[in-house]
Amino acid sequence: MARAYRPSTHGVGLDCESKGASLIFVTPDHAFRLKKKHMRNLLRLTMPLATVLVAGLVAAAEPTTLLGKWMKPNMGAPMAGEDYDTLQKSLQLVADKPPPAADYPNWVSISKAGVDAASKKDLKALKKSCKDCHDAYKEKYKKEQVTRPFP
Repeated sequence: MARAYRPSTHGVGLDCESKGASLIFVTPDHAFRLKKKHMRNLLRLTMPLATVLVAGLVAAAEPTTLLGKWMKPNMGAPMAGEDYDTLQKSLQLVADKPPPAADYPNWVSISKAGVDAASKKDLKALKKSCKDCHDAYKEKYKKEQVTRPFP
């Protein structure tokens, strides 16, 4: 005899009526009760892992160079707010203070393209200028220019 079709239902609940709290996982075929001691063990395992993951994400988002730390408030925030005047001044400063030209040959021209885009309030061209510079130099700069003062 074929088994009757039963819609799939899954759920998670907390049972506080029994002696001590327990977590209940319900599947179509059975309920699985996670006792208090198992919940503590699960928490002991997952909390350190979650802490490490969150710390890694926070650390990955923080700039590592002085230029990167300067860019966050002087380029990132104005870009988000489409403050073209501030972006134009900031990009001009970046163009005026390049790292050694032999190692970063297109730095000034890419920065000046960004200055021109900001003066025209052309967000697409401005983002292209940022992307071009980051694609060409970001990783190299982060390795070689960690302590280079900026501005």
